[in-house]
Amino acid sequence: MAGVLFGRCSARPHEMPLRLVLVLNATPPRSIHQARIQRRLFLGDIQSGSAGTEMRAALIKICSDRAGITEDMAQVFTAAAEAHRSTGSPITTHSDPGSRGGLDQQRLLRRLEVDLTRAVIGHSGDSTDLEYLKELARAGSFLGFAASGCATPDPTRTGSECF
Repeated sequence: MAGVLFGRCSARPHEMPLRLVLVLNATPPRSIHQARIQRRLFLGDIQSGSAGTEMRAALIKICSDRAGITEDMAQVFTAAAEAHRSTGSPITTHSDPGSRGGLDQQRLLRRLEVDLTRAVIGHSGDSTDLEYLKELARAGSFLGFAASGCATPDPTRTGSECF
């Protein structure tokens, strides 16, 4: 499947010896037709299995970066929200904490009727902005700390030290 990547969401695979957890990563659609295909991919990988296998995706992963949520990425967020509402699968994001991008992600997901308690705002741990992290948490999302304990843009602190 072009444009679809899979990866484990656990850094400790020995904790899940009998079940692989897959994350569906989306690339931006370039047309309405491709947006429909993206929705079908999300739903198919969650409900039927990924890439012709019986392994089903457990999470939906979407992203935006420093440029924010572009029109293309908004279509991916919309497809992910539809899959979330249809299946109940949680959403995890890749965000740019330097631009406080998780807040834009939450606003769009809320408008798309995503239950924010079923969303993880990824790379939150890369931020040392405690007010930003509190605002994300107050909205109901989980904060994703992909490299907790590793250096952040401020080499004297880690994101987890903010807490």
